[in-house]
Amino acid sequence: MKKKLTEEELLRLLETSDEEFSDFLHSDSEYLPESEDEIENTLPTALIEDTEDTPNLLVDVDESDKWKENFDGMKNFPFLKHQELLVEVSDNNPVDFFRMLLTDECLQQVCDETNRYAEHIFLSNAGATHSRIFDWKILTSEELLVFLGLVLKFYLLD
Repeated sequence: MKKKLTEEELLRLLETSDEEFSDFLHSDSEYLPESEDEIENTLPTALIEDTEDTPNLLVDVDESDKWKENFDGMKNFPFLKHQELLVEVSDNNPVDFFRMLLTDECLQQVCDETNRYAEHIFLSNAGATHSRIFDWKILTSEELLVFLGLVLKFYLLD
């Protein structure tokens, strides 16, 4: 049986939990190499952590893998487009831009999946006689568009 802890015991555990890991709390800023030779000697090799199965191994690091400013051999893809839409918008109304993102096909897909999920819930929830799922009406894309418009309107008013 598990013992329930009091609030004081929980606070004490939280306050002392860092003590277990105090050896691992050192930051990288505490390590300062003594000389440039020490830096150069430590860069080409890396120490793999000791595990029970493998001994400590030194691995050579490829020194050619350094950051380069010269990108020889890479294609240059210049950005030549103008900042404009590639499709015509009938008016400059916000709803026209919104309808470019939320197409009729997208709205219909959301309606179809919502109605399919409602049917699934309806069929799997036969025992709950007072459930609201029994009052479900098929969602149309027009109703969904009105709902999304209201949600956005109230969100923007907030």
